[in-house]
Amino acid sequence: TGLSIGISACFLILIFIRFELSYEAFHKNKDEIYRIIPKSIKNGSEVRQTMCASAFGPHVYEQFKEVINYTRLFDVGDNSLWRYKEDDILKGNLILVDSGFFDMFSFSTIAGNANEALKNPASIIISEKVAKTNFHNENPIGKIIEWENEVGFVVAAVIENTPENSHFQFDYIASVLAARSMYPNWATREGFYEEYGSWNFPTYYQLEKGADPNKLQSEIATFLNTQLKKEDLGGNRTFWLQNLSEIHFTKGIISDVANGDLDFVYAFALVAIFLLLIACINFTNLSTALATRRAKEVGLRKTIGAGRRQLLQQFLSETVIMSFFAFLLSLIIIQLAFPLLNELLNRNLSLSFSSDIDLILMMIGVMLFTGLLAGSYPGFYLASFQPVEVLKGKLQTSGGKLLRKILTVFQFAIASLLIVFTITVYFQMGYMKKSDLGFNKEQVMYFYPPEPIENSYEAFKQQILAISGIDHISRTNAIPGRMNSTFAYVFPGEDNAENKQGLITLSLEPDYLNVLDLEIVDGRNLSEEISSDALEGYLINETAAKILGLTNPVDHPFKVIQPDREEGKIVGVVKDFHFKSLQNTIEPLAMWMGTNEYYIIAVKLKTGNMANKIAEVQ
Repeated sequence: TGLSIGISACFLILIFIRFELSYEAFHKNKDEIYRIIPKSIKNGSEVRQTMCASAFGPHVYEQFKEVINYTRLFDVGDNSLWRYKEDDILKGNLILVDSGFFDMFSFSTIAGNANEALKNPASIIISEKVAKTNFHNENPIGKIIEWENEVGFVVAAVIENTPENSHFQFDYIASVLAARSMYPNWATREGFYEEYGSWNFPTYYQLEKGADPNKLQSEIATFLNTQLKKEDLGGNRTFWLQNLSEIHFTKGIISDVANGDLDFVYAFALVAIFLLLIACINFTNLSTALATRRAKEVGLRKTIGAGRRQLLQQFLSETVIMSFFAFLLSLIIIQLAFPLLNELLNRNLSLSFSSDIDLILMMIGVMLFTGLLAGSYPGFYLASFQPVEVLKGKLQTSGGKLLRKILTVFQFAIASLLIVFTITVYFQMGYMKKSDLGFNKEQVMYFYPPEPIENSYEAFKQQILAISGIDHISRTNAIPGRMNSTFAYVFPGEDNAENKQGLITLSLEPDYLNVLDLEIVDGRNLSEEISSDALEGYLINETAAKILGLTNPVDHPFKVIQPDREEGKIVGVVKDFHFKSLQNTIEPLAMWMGTNEYYIIAVKLKTGNMANKIAEVQ
């Protein structure tokens, strides 16, 4: 039982580790695909970001023969309203990409032609999940679905659901050219797809086999900085070609989706080895202790003619058979543990006897090794006994005791180390749960409003505020944990030279600060009663003020690069708060009122009967 539990724990951890290390491994061109990461120095600190100018993709592709394909990616998000035949259908993440996307990345097509679909801005590709959820037994190819009640897309292909071990997660995918019809206010401007001023597109390149990424990286940086200088946009950045396999474990990149931690992978690998060692040592100790009690049996068998080889074979076969039963029991334990493990990790891990033959063989190898190790010492040791001495009761077992003592001390040392590790993790989890996030997440409910509420929001708002126990209601484009929208901003520096910077952006109604109990540390909040705030007012967080180099940020000229926004100013600074994981450093954040950017309604409830209040809001 002890060996079975040890093997089970070890291999559950190894299955998790293998999953973490398998990110993007299914792409055939994984070794040749790179994402370009712009890097700049702000106030002595290096700032890395995923967002690039739209020109980076096509211009680098045209300039360098080593770049044989490219794709830009615009993440629309998962808040969009989708309809088919007047019925709402599954919300899912929508991305817009260039036509080279499916040539570069290995996502399997179930129906239709995904490559051709991306050449038509009126076509859309849906995932298998969307197809099964909304079209049931109906063939989705050729059907028209509506985005935000504004743009109709023809379903041209169905692809397999994106694997969990990929940083791409989407349910809908369309051509980047579709942005013209989806966002006519800003995507239709001249040069939108080949400009250097607005940075909204993570960009990927596929290099020809054998190309030197380090050499090409330097040449691309020189080329892009030259272009940026021509556009009067500075041009003092460096650029990093980040291989696809590095994305999952790279931290500290603004707007990135990386969520892996290589240090944890190494730590868990050690834990797996230690757990297996403890189980194996325990099994060997018990086998050795029990074997010494069989000394008289060995003496008697040797007296009637049993040879040393026969005795050794007996002990080895017994422990190998015992290990084999432990192996079978561990397979049952692993299958029973998967639901709990997947719930804990939010994964869909499994062990397949057809596709995971490598792990099964490794488990069998561990089983055989443990059985042979556990049976070899007592086999060799007892087989060396003299029958006469044993039968007279003159057996000396100090050797066996010494080995067990050594193994026991080693076992307890490892166990102590694991206990310390577990306690440390426990306190880390406690820290994450109890840390001051900089905002109050308690008693806040949020939802994506259906169209009738969007069209009559003010009337809805007054009815909500009339409910006893409702403190505040506000609209926004994001909540903490889901803040990824990035916009480009322009502002004068200390030398009055125009600076540009991409910042995570939160569009909000002023009352959203009260919903989350965010604190103004300098200046004031935005106000709907001050008309200029609607198009000219901005808030930034403390980190943004530091990164942008603004000693006195309040009243400093500031503007987001959007067609409908005016030259404005910063009216207030919000105290830093964690809007991403505590593993991430707080990133610079800009906030402004943008009616067309609101997707979420957030409501602040007073303490009391939460279920009743939620029901009243519903």
